[in-house]
Amino acid sequence: MKKNCIFLDAESFEKSFSLKIEPKLKSKEKIFLDKLIKKISINSHIVFFSLGELYGIYKSKDLLEIKTNILRLSKKKMFFTLINLEKETIQGEFYLLNSIYLKNDGIYVTPPLELIYSLDKKSIFHRVDLSTFIRFKEKHTFSFYPKIIENFDSKNFEYNVTQLKKILGVEDDYYERFYDFEKNIIKPIMNDINKSSKIHIQYEKIKSGQGKTNKITCLKFSFVDSVKEEILKNTNITIHSIKNKVHDIPKISKLIESSLGEGEPEIVFKLIDKIQSNFEAPIDVFLEATLKSHYRLKGEAIKIIDISENFTSCFKIEGRLYKELSIFNFSYNYFFLQELQNLRINGIFNYNIFPWKIKVRFNPKENSSIKIYLNLEEDLPPEN
Repeated sequence: MKKNCIFLDAESFEKSFSLKIEPKLKSKEKIFLDKLIKKISINSHIVFFSLGELYGIYKSKDLLEIKTNILRLSKKKMFFTLINLEKETIQGEFYLLNSIYLKNDGIYVTPPLELIYSLDKKSIFHRVDLSTFIRFKEKHTFSFYPKIIENFDSKNFEYNVTQLKKILGVEDDYYERFYDFEKNIIKPIMNDINKSSKIHIQYEKIKSGQGKTNKITCLKFSFVDSVKEEILKNTNITIHSIKNKVHDIPKISKLIESSLGEGEPEIVFKLIDKIQSNFEAPIDVFLEATLKSHYRLKGEAIKIIDISENFTSCFKIEGRLYKELSIFNFSYNYFFLQELQNLRINGIFNYNIFPWKIKVRFNPKENSSIKIYLNLEEDLPPEN
Protein backbone atom coordinates (compact mmCIF):
# COMPACT_ATOMS: atom_id res chain seq x y z
CA MET A 1 0.00 0.00 0.00
CA LYS A 2 1.36 3.39 -0.98
CA LYS A 3 1.43 5.62 2.09
CA ASN A 4 -0.64 8.79 2.02
CA CYS A 5 1.23 11.16 4.33
CA ILE A 6 -1.76 13.48 4.68
CA PHE A 7 -4.03 10.88 6.22
CA LEU A 8 -1.24 9.30 8.29
CA ASP A 9 -0.72 12.54 10.21
CA ALA A 10 -3.67 12.55 12.61
CA GLU A 11 -2.09 15.22 14.80
CA SER A 12 -2.34 17.79 12.00
CA PHE A 13 -6.16 17.63 12.02
CA GLU A 14 -8.73 19.10 14.36
CA LYS A 15 -11.09 16.73 16.12
CA SER A 16 -14.15 18.16 14.39
CA PHE A 17 -15.28 16.14 11.36
CA SER A 18 -18.32 14.62 9.68
CA LEU A 19 -19.02 11.28 8.01
CA LYS A 20 -22.04 9.90 6.21
CA ILE A 21 -22.88 6.96 3.93
CA GLU A 22 -25.10 7.26 0.86
CA PRO A 23 -27.25 5.51 -0.18
CA LYS A 24 -28.28 4.18 3.23
CA LEU A 25 -26.95 0.72 4.08
CA LYS A 26 -29.29 -2.24 4.38
CA SER A 27 -29.05 -4.69 7.28
CA LYS A 28 -27.27 -7.46 5.33
CA GLU A 29 -24.82 -4.92 3.91
CA LYS A 30 -23.94 -3.86 7.45
CA ILE A 31 -23.35 -7.50 8.41
CA PHE A 32 -21.10 -7.99 5.37
CA LEU A 33 -19.09 -4.83 6.12
CA ASP A 34 -18.78 -5.72 9.79
CA LYS A 35 -17.25 -9.08 8.86
CA LEU A 36 -15.05 -7.36 6.29
CA ILE A 37 -13.69 -4.98 8.95
CA LYS A 38 -12.87 -7.89 11.26
CA LYS A 39 -10.96 -9.64 8.46
CA ILE A 40 -8.88 -6.63 7.39
CA SER A 41 -5.20 -6.67 8.27
CA ILE A 42 -2.84 -3.73 7.81
CA ASN A 43 -0.38 -6.20 6.24
CA SER A 44 -2.86 -8.02 3.99
CA HIS A 45 -5.30 -5.91 2.01
CA ILE A 46 -7.29 -8.59 0.20
CA VAL A 47 -10.13 -10.25 2.12
CA PHE A 48 -11.64 -13.61 1.14
CA PHE A 49 -15.24 -14.69 1.79
CA SER A 50 -16.03 -18.36 1.23
CA LEU A 51 -19.36 -19.47 -0.22
CA GLY A 52 -20.39 -20.73 3.22
CA GLU A 53 -19.76 -17.31 4.75
CA LEU A 54 -21.74 -15.61 2.00
CA TYR A 55 -24.66 -18.04 2.42
CA GLY A 56 -24.67 -17.25 6.14
CA ILE A 57 -24.61 -13.47 5.64
CA TYR A 58 -27.29 -13.30 2.97
CA LYS A 59 -29.40 -16.25 4.20
CA SER A 60 -29.49 -17.53 0.63
CA LYS A 61 -27.64 -19.88 -1.70
CA ASP A 62 -28.70 -17.96 -4.78
CA LEU A 63 -25.28 -16.85 -6.07
CA LEU A 64 -26.80 -14.48 -8.60
CA GLU A 65 -28.75 -12.72 -5.85
CA ILE A 66 -25.63 -12.55 -3.61
CA LYS A 67 -23.55 -11.19 -6.49
CA THR A 68 -26.20 -8.53 -7.20
CA ASN A 69 -26.27 -7.47 -3.55
CA ILE A 70 -22.48 -7.17 -3.31
CA LEU A 71 -22.25 -5.22 -6.57
CA ARG A 72 -24.96 -2.88 -5.26
CA LEU A 73 -22.94 -2.36 -2.06
CA SER A 74 -19.83 -1.61 -4.11
CA LYS A 75 -21.58 1.45 -5.54
CA LYS A 76 -22.26 3.00 -2.13
CA LYS A 77 -19.98 5.73 -0.81
CA MET A 78 -18.83 7.28 2.42
CA PHE A 79 -18.47 11.06 2.39
CA PHE A 80 -16.22 12.86 4.86
CA THR A 81 -15.24 16.36 5.86
CA LEU A 82 -12.05 17.02 7.84
CA ILE A 83 -10.46 20.23 9.06
CA ASN A 84 -6.72 20.58 9.51
CA LEU A 85 -4.96 22.81 12.02
CA GLU A 86 -4.58 25.51 9.34
CA LYS A 87 -8.41 25.63 9.21
CA GLU A 88 -8.40 24.14 5.74
CA THR A 89 -11.49 22.05 5.02
CA ILE A 90 -10.82 18.76 3.25
CA GLN A 91 -13.79 17.01 1.71
CA GLY A 92 -13.62 13.56 0.21
CA GLU A 93 -15.49 10.42 -0.67
CA PHE A 94 -14.71 6.77 -1.30
CA TYR A 95 -16.54 3.63 -2.28
CA LEU A 96 -17.07 1.16 0.56
CA LEU A 97 -15.59 -1.62 -1.57
CA ASN A 98 -12.59 -0.89 -3.75
CA SER A 99 -12.64 -4.01 -5.93
CA ILE A 100 -14.37 -7.39 -6.09
CA TYR A 101 -13.22 -10.64 -7.70
CA LEU A 102 -15.84 -13.38 -8.01
CA LYS A 103 -14.58 -16.97 -8.14
CA ASN A 104 -16.13 -20.41 -7.88
CA ASP A 105 -15.04 -20.84 -4.24
CA GLY A 106 -16.10 -17.36 -3.04
CA ILE A 107 -15.16 -13.73 -3.48
CA TYR A 108 -12.02 -11.67 -2.95
CA VAL A 109 -12.60 -8.09 -1.78
CA THR A 110 -10.15 -5.20 -1.59
CA PRO A 111 -11.39 -2.66 0.97
CA PRO A 112 -10.84 1.08 0.44
CA LEU A 113 -7.50 2.53 1.57
CA GLU A 114 -9.31 4.71 4.09
CA LEU A 115 -10.61 1.64 5.89
CA ILE A 116 -7.14 0.07 5.88
CA TYR A 117 -5.70 3.36 7.20
CA SER A 118 -8.18 3.16 10.09
CA LEU A 119 -6.03 0.32 11.54
CA ASP A 120 -3.02 2.63 11.78
CA LYS A 121 -2.94 4.70 14.99
CA LYS A 122 -1.12 7.49 13.15
CA SER A 123 -3.98 7.96 10.72
CA ILE A 124 -6.80 10.48 10.97
CA PHE A 125 -9.15 7.64 9.97
CA HIS A 126 -8.14 5.79 13.13
CA ARG A 127 -8.75 8.88 15.25
CA VAL A 128 -12.25 9.41 13.84
CA ASP A 129 -12.98 5.71 14.40
CA LEU A 130 -13.96 5.16 10.78
CA SER A 131 -14.50 1.41 11.07
CA THR A 132 -17.08 1.96 13.83
CA PHE A 133 -19.18 4.37 11.75
CA ILE A 134 -19.91 1.65 9.21
CA ARG A 135 -21.58 -0.43 11.93
CA PHE A 136 -24.13 2.23 12.96
CA LYS A 137 -27.80 1.69 12.14
CA GLU A 138 -29.38 5.04 13.05
CA LYS A 139 -28.83 7.99 10.71
CA HIS A 140 -28.64 10.46 13.62
CA THR A 141 -25.77 8.50 15.17
CA PHE A 142 -23.54 9.68 12.32
CA SER A 143 -24.07 13.29 13.46
CA PHE A 144 -23.78 12.56 17.18
CA TYR A 145 -20.79 10.20 17.37
CA PRO A 146 -18.24 12.82 16.22
CA LYS A 147 -19.02 14.72 19.45
CA ILE A 148 -17.81 11.69 21.40
CA ILE A 149 -14.55 11.69 19.45
CA GLU A 150 -14.12 15.43 20.00
CA ASN A 151 -14.58 15.00 23.76
CA PHE A 152 -12.82 11.66 24.09
CA ASP A 153 -10.22 12.91 26.60
CA SER A 154 -12.72 14.46 29.01
CA LYS A 155 -15.25 11.62 28.64
CA ASN A 156 -18.21 13.99 29.04
CA PHE A 157 -19.99 16.88 27.34
CA GLU A 158 -23.36 18.60 27.40
CA TYR A 159 -25.71 20.45 25.06
CA ASN A 160 -29.01 22.19 25.51
CA VAL A 161 -31.92 20.65 23.64
CA THR A 162 -31.88 23.31 20.90
CA GLN A 163 -28.16 22.79 20.26
CA LEU A 164 -28.63 19.03 20.19
CA LYS A 165 -31.42 19.22 17.64
CA LYS A 166 -29.24 21.40 15.43
CA ILE A 167 -26.33 18.93 15.66
CA LEU A 168 -28.62 16.05 14.76
CA GLY A 169 -30.33 17.91 11.91
CA VAL A 170 -33.71 17.91 13.61
CA GLU A 171 -35.91 20.99 13.11
CA ASP A 172 -36.29 22.87 16.41
CA ASP A 173 -40.10 22.80 16.22
CA TYR A 174 -40.10 19.00 15.77
CA TYR A 175 -40.69 16.90 18.87
CA GLU A 176 -41.88 19.78 21.03
CA ARG A 177 -42.38 17.31 23.87
CA PHE A 178 -39.02 16.14 25.20
CA TYR A 179 -40.53 12.68 25.77
CA ASP A 180 -40.99 12.25 22.00
CA PHE A 181 -37.53 13.63 21.21
CA GLU A 182 -35.95 11.25 23.73
CA LYS A 183 -37.93 8.21 22.59
CA ASN A 184 -37.49 8.67 18.85
CA ILE A 185 -34.04 10.26 18.61
CA ILE A 186 -31.90 10.16 21.77
CA LYS A 187 -32.55 6.60 22.98
CA PRO A 188 -32.05 5.00 19.52
CA ILE A 189 -28.71 6.85 19.23
CA MET A 190 -27.59 5.65 22.67
CA ASN A 191 -28.58 2.05 21.90
CA ASP A 192 -26.82 2.21 18.54
CA ILE A 193 -23.56 3.46 20.07
CA ASN A 194 -23.62 1.01 22.97
CA LYS A 195 -24.25 -1.96 20.67
CA SER A 196 -22.04 -1.01 17.72
CA SER A 197 -18.98 0.65 19.25
CA LYS A 198 -16.44 0.22 22.04
CA ILE A 199 -18.10 3.14 23.84
CA HIS A 200 -20.67 2.82 26.60
CA ILE A 201 -22.58 6.10 26.90
CA GLN A 202 -25.29 7.41 29.20
CA TYR A 203 -26.88 10.79 29.86
CA GLU A 204 -28.39 12.91 32.61
CA LYS A 205 -31.42 15.16 32.07
CA ILE A 206 -31.05 18.67 33.46
CA LYS A 207 -34.16 20.75 34.18
CA SER A 208 -34.66 24.50 34.23
CA GLY A 209 -35.54 24.26 37.93
CA GLN A 210 -36.23 21.89 40.81
CA GLY A 211 -39.96 21.41 40.25
CA LYS A 212 -41.42 18.22 38.84
CA THR A 213 -43.04 20.10 35.98
CA ASN A 214 -39.95 22.09 35.07
CA LYS A 215 -38.86 21.70 31.46
CA ILE A 216 -35.81 19.61 30.53
CA THR A 217 -33.43 22.06 28.91
CA CYS A 218 -30.09 20.23 28.71
CA LEU A 219 -28.55 16.77 28.42
CA LYS A 220 -25.21 15.90 30.01
CA PHE A 221 -23.52 12.91 28.39
CA SER A 222 -20.78 10.77 29.94
CA PHE A 223 -19.08 7.73 28.48
CA VAL A 224 -16.31 5.20 28.97
CA ASP A 225 -14.21 3.18 26.58
CA SER A 226 -15.63 -0.24 27.46
CA VAL A 227 -12.77 -2.07 25.72
CA LYS A 228 -10.15 -0.15 27.68
CA GLU A 229 -12.10 -0.61 30.91
CA GLU A 230 -12.12 -4.37 30.32
CA ILE A 231 -8.39 -4.34 29.59
CA LEU A 232 -7.64 -2.44 32.82
CA LYS A 233 -9.86 -4.81 34.77
CA ASN A 234 -8.12 -7.89 33.35
CA THR A 235 -4.70 -6.30 33.90
CA ASN A 236 -5.48 -5.69 37.57
CA ILE A 237 -6.80 -9.24 38.04
CA THR A 238 -3.75 -10.72 36.32
CA ILE A 239 -1.15 -8.67 38.17
CA HIS A 240 -2.85 -9.50 41.47
CA SER A 241 -2.52 -13.22 40.71
CA ILE A 242 1.26 -12.96 40.09
CA LYS A 243 2.24 -10.06 42.36
CA ASN A 244 4.29 -12.32 44.67
CA LYS A 245 6.48 -13.38 41.76
CA VAL A 246 6.95 -9.95 40.15
CA HIS A 247 9.53 -7.37 41.22
CA ASP A 248 8.54 -4.29 39.17
CA ILE A 249 4.73 -4.35 39.31
CA PRO A 250 4.10 -0.97 37.54
CA LYS A 251 6.35 -1.92 34.61
CA ILE A 252 4.86 -5.39 34.17
CA SER A 253 1.32 -3.99 34.55
CA LYS A 254 1.90 -1.61 31.63
CA LEU A 255 3.35 -4.43 29.56
CA ILE A 256 0.36 -6.70 30.24
CA GLU A 257 -2.07 -3.86 29.51
CA SER A 258 -0.33 -3.18 26.19
CA SER A 259 -0.39 -6.86 25.22
CA LEU A 260 -4.09 -7.21 26.07
CA GLY A 261 -4.76 -4.13 23.96
CA GLU A 262 -3.27 -5.88 20.94
CA GLY A 263 -5.95 -8.57 21.13
CA GLU A 264 -6.07 -12.33 21.78
CA PRO A 265 -6.23 -12.03 25.60
CA GLU A 266 -6.61 -15.82 25.98
CA ILE A 267 -3.09 -16.28 24.62
CA VAL A 268 -1.71 -13.63 26.98
CA PHE A 269 -3.40 -15.20 30.02
CA LYS A 270 -2.20 -18.67 29.07
CA LEU A 271 1.34 -17.42 28.56
CA ILE A 272 1.49 -15.63 31.93
CA ASP A 273 0.09 -18.65 33.72
CA LYS A 274 2.68 -20.97 32.19
CA ILE A 275 5.57 -18.62 32.92
CA GLN A 276 4.64 -18.24 36.56
CA SER A 277 4.21 -22.02 36.81
CA ASN A 278 7.60 -22.86 35.28
CA PHE A 279 9.95 -20.17 36.60
CA GLU A 280 11.00 -19.03 40.04
CA ALA A 281 10.46 -15.46 41.19
CA PRO A 282 11.09 -12.87 40.00
CA ILE A 283 9.61 -13.64 36.59
CA ASP A 284 9.80 -10.07 35.26
CA VAL A 285 12.51 -10.81 32.72
CA PHE A 286 10.58 -13.76 31.23
CA LEU A 287 7.34 -11.79 31.01
CA GLU A 288 9.05 -8.80 29.43
CA ALA A 289 10.93 -10.87 26.85
CA THR A 290 7.94 -12.98 25.84
CA LEU A 291 5.31 -10.25 25.75
CA LYS A 292 7.56 -7.97 23.71
CA SER A 293 8.20 -10.81 21.27
CA HIS A 294 4.43 -10.99 20.61
CA TYR A 295 4.48 -14.32 22.40
CA ARG A 296 4.21 -16.85 19.62
CA LEU A 297 6.13 -18.42 16.79
CA LYS A 298 4.94 -21.98 16.30
CA GLY A 299 2.55 -23.70 18.64
CA GLU A 300 3.82 -22.98 22.14
CA ALA A 301 7.33 -21.93 21.06
CA ILE A 302 8.00 -18.31 22.06
CA LYS A 303 10.95 -16.54 20.50
CA ILE A 304 12.56 -14.28 23.12
CA ILE A 305 15.96 -13.64 21.52
CA ASP A 306 16.69 -13.28 17.80
CA ILE A 307 20.18 -12.03 16.94
CA SER A 308 21.76 -11.84 13.50
CA GLU A 309 25.25 -10.37 13.52
CA ASN A 310 28.75 -10.93 12.18
CA PHE A 311 30.93 -12.74 14.70
CA THR A 312 34.58 -13.13 13.69
CA SER A 313 35.22 -16.11 15.96
CA CYS A 314 33.40 -18.94 17.65
CA PHE A 315 34.67 -17.61 20.97
CA LYS A 316 32.84 -14.31 20.40
CA ILE A 317 29.49 -15.85 19.51
CA GLU A 318 29.75 -18.16 22.54
CA GLY A 319 30.41 -15.12 24.72
CA ARG A 320 27.32 -13.39 23.34
CA LEU A 321 25.24 -16.51 23.95
CA TYR A 322 26.39 -16.67 27.59
CA LYS A 323 25.64 -12.97 28.00
CA GLU A 324 22.06 -13.34 26.71
CA LEU A 325 21.38 -16.43 28.82
CA SER A 326 22.71 -14.76 31.96
CA ILE A 327 19.77 -12.35 31.78
CA PHE A 328 17.47 -15.29 32.47
CA ASN A 329 19.64 -16.88 35.20
CA PHE A 330 20.07 -19.87 32.89
CA SER A 331 21.42 -23.01 34.60
CA TYR A 332 24.11 -24.78 32.58
CA ASN A 333 24.44 -28.56 32.63
CA TYR A 334 26.67 -31.24 31.17
CA PHE A 335 24.43 -31.83 28.16
CA PHE A 336 24.45 -28.11 27.26
CA LEU A 337 28.25 -27.89 27.42
CA GLN A 338 28.64 -31.11 25.46
CA GLU A 339 26.33 -29.93 22.67
CA LEU A 340 28.13 -26.59 22.58
CA GLN A 341 31.21 -28.41 21.28
CA ASN A 342 29.33 -28.90 17.98
CA LEU A 343 29.37 -25.15 17.46
CA ARG A 344 33.17 -25.23 17.30
CA ILE A 345 33.22 -28.31 15.08
CA ASN A 346 30.48 -27.67 12.50
CA GLY A 347 29.09 -24.24 13.41
CA ILE A 348 25.77 -25.56 14.71
CA PHE A 349 24.40 -25.70 18.25
CA ASN A 350 20.93 -27.07 19.02
CA TYR A 351 19.72 -27.36 22.61
CA ASN A 352 16.18 -28.49 23.39
CA ILE A 353 15.36 -29.30 27.00
CA PHE A 354 12.14 -28.05 28.60
CA PRO A 355 11.50 -25.17 28.82
CA TRP A 356 14.36 -24.04 26.55
CA LYS A 357 15.08 -24.30 22.86
CA ILE A 358 18.33 -22.69 21.65
CA LYS A 359 19.58 -22.60 18.07
CA VAL A 360 22.94 -21.10 17.13
CA ARG A 361 24.47 -20.94 13.65
CA PHE A 362 28.05 -19.70 13.22
CA ASN A 363 29.63 -18.65 9.94
CA PRO A 364 32.63 -16.28 10.16
CA LYS A 365 32.11 -15.19 6.53
CA GLU A 366 28.44 -14.19 6.92
CA ASN A 367 26.02 -13.13 9.61
CA SER A 368 25.62 -15.72 12.34
CA SER A 369 22.45 -16.19 14.38
CA ILE A 370 21.37 -16.82 17.95
CA LYS A 371 17.74 -17.76 18.52
CA ILE A 372 16.39 -18.53 21.97
CA TYR A 373 12.87 -19.84 22.55
CA LEU A 374 10.77 -20.85 25.51
CA ASN A 375 8.89 -24.11 25.03
CA LEU A 376 5.99 -24.03 27.45
CA GLU A 377 4.74 -27.48 26.47
CA GLU A 378 6.94 -30.44 27.35
CA ASP A 379 5.49 -32.57 24.57
CA LEU A 380 5.91 -29.94 21.88
CA PRO A 381 6.37 -31.65 18.48
CA PRO A 382 9.68 -30.91 16.75
CA GLU A 383 9.79 -28.15 14.11
CA ASN A 384 9.87 -29.16 10.47
